[in-house]
Amino acid sequence: MQYIWINPVVKQMYDKEVLESLLERHGYQQVSCRQDWGYYVCDSYGRLAEVSGVPVADVRCPSVSKLLRENYKQSPLLIPEIEPILIHCAREISERTELKGKKKLIITPCQALARMGTQCQLPDTCFLTWKQFLIEIKEHPKAKQLNASPIPPGFFQSLNCPSISITGASEICTYLEKNRFKNTGVIELLWCRDGCHHGDGVINLE
Repeated sequence: MQYIWINPVVKQMYDKEVLESLLERHGYQQVSCRQDWGYYVCDSYGRLAEVSGVPVADVRCPSVSKLLRENYKQSPLLIPEIEPILIHCAREISERTELKGKKKLIITPCQALARMGTQCQLPDTCFLTWKQFLIEIKEHPKAKQLNASPIPPGFFQSLNCPSISITGASEICTYLEKNRFKNTGVIELLWCRDGCHHGDGVINLE
């Protein structure tokens, strides 16, 4: 038996029965996290914003993190060392006592997260995009077109500090170059416009 963790984007693309049947045919059993890592990550940003004195940049997206660290280190932003939610989930799954020594597969919505996960070198844990996984198992089940991400822009709105959401690569670069974020607590930055359901690792039905 192999174990698989599937991100929320992919889960919403299929009826539950279709997804479960697909995985069962190929010897995979779904696993889920016991801790709410979304809450943990959001709270971590909120705590930083309370004490940083400068706006905190959202680095949940590896492509955004790379852009910031390569081109905006000197800007008045805090670029935090907070891992994406998916990586937190993968670490929990990889460390489970009952799954020790068993193959674990983490499905990502984009290639950037798959590369980042692979670089973590978690024991018995592999990272693949959903597209890569379907190629490997040679199946292409009918998917739904998602009009919105399961984790939509506005992730930080619950925090007690001003936040703003910028999505899309060109929009992010334009926003950062204008340097107009002085009164913002947390700046949400998503490389894929409108959210991860437009990631390069999921099925694009448009």
